[in-house]
Amino acid sequence: MTSTDDKEGLDVPKIEDVEDDSTDPSEGRCSASAPFGDIRPVPGVNTADEEIGATFTRDELTLILARMGPDGNSDLYTASRPSLDEPFGPLIPLTEVNSERYESGPTIADHGLTLCFHMSRDNDADIFCSNREDPTSPFGPPFSAGTRVNTGLVEDEAYFGPSNLYFTRNGVIHEETGWGANALDDLVDLMPTFAPTASADDLELFFARVELAGGLEMWVARRPDVTEEFQKASPVVELNSPESRSNIPEWISPDGCRIYFTSDRSGGAGGTDLWQATRAR
Repeated sequence: MTSTDDKEGLDVPKIEDVEDDSTDPSEGRCSASAPFGDIRPVPGVNTADEEIGATFTRDELTLILARMGPDGNSDLYTASRPSLDEPFGPLIPLTEVNSERYESGPTIADHGLTLCFHMSRDNDADIFCSNREDPTSPFGPPFSAGTRVNTGLVEDEAYFGPSNLYFTRNGVIHEETGWGANALDDLVDLMPTFAPTASADDLELFFARVELAGGLEMWVARRPDVTEEFQKASPVVELNSPESRSNIPEWISPDGCRIYFTSDRSGGAGGTDLWQATRAR
């Protein structure tokens, strides 16, 4: 199912090679200083199983979801909806990338032609990717994300930025820009971080932090310009439920208005579910 070809870097279509009809992500953006509200489950996707990872196409009409069943194994599924106001239709397994291994942490590039995710087994994980010719075609066989990303350590939770790939390596968020992977190890003090989720302008980086008392809280780091480093992070207070031990960012819309996250808070279908929240322009 997976390729043994371990390339040095990602073999993905270049953005400039793909016709892009999207708008400038800075146009009509919601304010980064506005708090998130209107927190609700994403309709049509949550079950009594564990929904543990998600990514969306730019228009938010197609979802790729990681779901873990009672046997502890996770696979990837896809579903679509006619509009943002309607629920997602039936989830369909991505048989072209699923295997007997544990697949989770999906992220899809803006052009919709490359999907990356992590595969894990026996306490080890690496990031794999899969390409397709157009957004309506099936994905091809998975291949390793390359030696700049995958090492003998645990690499997981990848996320496509505008011109980079964020991921987690042994509890520290890294950024791969094509010249090697850089550790973002000063976002918080000491505690492990993972599940990086970057805004389309790359000025906000949401992530999950392991808390001293146990559990996972959502944090965010910001910077005034992409040429500068991220400043020290702070908790996303309005999204961290005191009744929940897991609040993990998954994807943020190009305009920065909606964030999708997984949480085990009450009000869902049971276990960990996929939620969404909105903030003002």
